[in-house]
Amino acid sequence: MIIIRKYKRIDWFDFIELIEKEFSNQPPKQLYFDFQDELRMRVIESVSEGASFKFKAHSKKIMECFKERMQADPSFASSEDYNEFLAITEQI
Repeated sequence: MIIIRKYKRIDWFDFIELIEKEFSNQPPKQLYFDFQDELRMRVIESVSEGASFKFKAHSKKIMECFKERMQADPSFASSEDYNEFLAITEQI
């Protein structure tokens, strides 16, 4: 399996700014998955408990945004997409 990480070289604060910027524009479903996947990979690479805590906190925020978007727009994602997104979030 090949993992392509678009955001690997972006430092933490720039990554957070990117997330906030994208979420202000009603991003597509795939972008939510991309951000969660990047957070999951950063947790795997992290050796610091403090960093892992930050990643988990932002992961929960992204999950809340995903839920809100699903409630506002039922065609945004299916229940299968939600379950897959929840599984990724729980891994973080």
